[in-house]
Amino acid sequence: MVGRSRRARVEDVHDLALAMPHVTVDHGTAGNPVYQVGGKSFVFFRTPRPDALDPVTGERYDDVVVFWVADEADKQSLVQDPASPFFTTAHFDGHPSVLLRASRVGELTVMS
Repeated sequence: MVGRSRRARVEDVHDLALAMPHVTVDHGTAGNPVYQVGGKSFVFFRTPRPDALDPVTGERYDDVVVFWVADEADKQSLVQDPASPFFTTAHFDGHPSVLLRASRVGELTVMS
């Protein structure tokens, strides 16, 4: 049976991260989940930080998810596409990761 695509949900982020081999879940100081393999984080739900701000209000985003990607080329392919909900900040310059607001996860699709 061929699956159908649907809008992604934040629960999908958790499910996909947990489905990776050898995953452990740690929790940050605010209780936010941090998914790791071999002690290295690859997905984490970030606490509000001064580098990720709403451009209109200046308020810190409180729903940022950080995803490690393979390399700078993958990062740039995600953040340079104006239609993509992924973004980065100067804090992550030179680091192979992208950011996504949980409120925009529904702009992505998954196969169900």
